[in-house]
Amino acid sequence: MKRYYLFFSILLLCRLELSAQYSIQLQKPGIIALKTADLWNCIVQNNSNGGLEVYLKGTITEKSRGKLYEVRSGAFQLKTGITIYNTANYGDLKGETALFSDKKFEDHVIRTNTLPNGQYTFCATIVDGKSNQSLANDCINFTINEVTPPLLIMPQNQSVICENYPVFVWERFRGAVTGSNLTYSIRIVEILKSQNPNAAMKSNPCFYCELFVNEPIHQFSFKAMPFQEDKRYAWSVTVVEGKKEIVRSDIWEFTWKNCGQGGVTEEEEEEEEEEEEEEVSNPPLPGIAYYYPNETQASELMTVSDTALHFRMINYELKQEMEASIVSNNQKTQTIKRFALNTGHNYYSISLKSLQIEPMIPYTLQLVTSNGVWYYLSFFTLKQAKQ
Repeated sequence: MKRYYLFFSILLLCRLELSAQYSIQLQKPGIIALKTADLWNCIVQNNSNGGLEVYLKGTITEKSRGKLYEVRSGAFQLKTGITIYNTANYGDLKGETALFSDKKFEDHVIRTNTLPNGQYTFCATIVDGKSNQSLANDCINFTINEVTPPLLIMPQNQSVICENYPVFVWERFRGAVTGSNLTYSIRIVEILKSQNPNAAMKSNPCFYCELFVNEPIHQFSFKAMPFQEDKRYAWSVTVVEGKKEIVRSDIWEFTWKNCGQGGVTEEEEEEEEEEEEEEVSNPPLPGIAYYYPNETQASELMTVSDTALHFRMINYELKQEMEASIVSNNQKTQTIKRFALNTGHNYYSISLKSLQIEPMIPYTLQLVTSNGVWYYLSFFTLKQAKQ
């Protein structure tokens, strides 16, 4: 572990500051990892009239955990003028001693060769070797926010889909720093005949792109350009923080066919029916467009039938129940009923005939599961539901 002490105290790359008699200024390296320990460079300056015996003291603190590491370098002679320490001469600083080490933090670094996610402050101080007086110091702040790339779930890679408004599902990212403002962006591009999915994603314009998606599920917008018969499409999901891309999923592809006009062969239909028999708990009615509620209240406003509201849910947990209610814009609530939420795909229909639903007025379907998760679907009808 000794050969890594200098990484923590010096933090690799330093810049020159000319205003003080003694100076050191830190700059975060491109990669925060122990494998860069032997690549650090540090420029310090001594504007006094003579050399001085000094040592360096470095600390690492993390916003939520406090001080994690403190280390002192060996004593060395700081010459007048500018001194550059790098892989060729940082041996002058050897003889370092760890003054404090958080055991869990140290174990993580040794095991993974990286720092754990967190909001860090690194500080370095030049100390007079005889008087132990601090001569110059500098600190920098940075965040390590390594998250897992999203794992795509559906539509499956190289599958054939028929839905006009398919639902795209992926696995939620893991490992983000608490309080991180991370969202998803989904990108779909058309694959030309001479392209593979990677080339298409890299060079083709967006066929459909959506930013600031909060949940790992997204239904293709009813306002978007429709898919075309026998066209291949590539899709991927990216985790972003503001406008900065954090990590991207693999790139999958699918082919769209108009099943309603015989665009899919009987063999393909049989395969799809077999897959649905394995995954679907409450089967859909033929010819019905089902909407997908999400966990964000500010969802897209859907235009629905004046007689019924059709929606779908996907449940990968144990069998549950959920209660449905409809809330108007004046917060008047109409409780509908309880539904069984089985494992897999579930399709539901709520009759609007007996409810007080006024045309052209926005309403929200609210669903709460037995484990306390809320889902929302905003909608309106074009005319009065028939009694």
